[in-house]
Amino acid sequence: MPLILVLDSITDVRNFGAIGRTAACTGVDAIVVSSKSAAPLNAEAMKTSAGGLMHVPVCRENSLVNACKYLQDSGIHVIATTLGPQSIALPQIDFNQPVAVIMGAEDVGVAHALIKMADAAVKIPQIGHLDSLNVSVAAGMILYESMRQRGYDEGGPAAAPIQAHKK
Repeated sequence: MPLILVLDSITDVRNFGAIGRTAACTGVDAIVVSSKSAAPLNAEAMKTSAGGLMHVPVCRENSLVNACKYLQDSGIHVIATTLGPQSIALPQIDFNQPVAVIMGAEDVGVAHALIKMADAAVKIPQIGHLDSLNVSVAAGMILYESMRQRGYDEGGPAAAPIQAHKK
């Protein structure tokens, strides 16, 4: 089942690299970025990704809206991350289907046009005094939830549950 990350205006190379590292560890099939406003895929990004960006294709697109519409037309459920009132809590998203997750820059979030055309808007439930997370941390949390729902653990997809050792 495809799992795609769409990065909207993620310009910090360290965040891009960290997201690439997590993507490589969580089964992401591709990362889609804007050809105009995205961090470069350079030595620093590669170093931060610990080589993860060598294992996940990065697609540069002129229009993220058009790219997301193409994904929808291809049967992929597009989810935008936002703290808006229309957002549902992350565990309510069904990752047992083809999914593309749009992550936005920390200062401005996901572009309104992308939120508007998305099939759903999602937020990560939070406790405390802050209402935002570092984008690479948020990506990690979302990708972990995807793995959890899809039944992955150390044994692989839908591995047998760990049983107590009998003496």
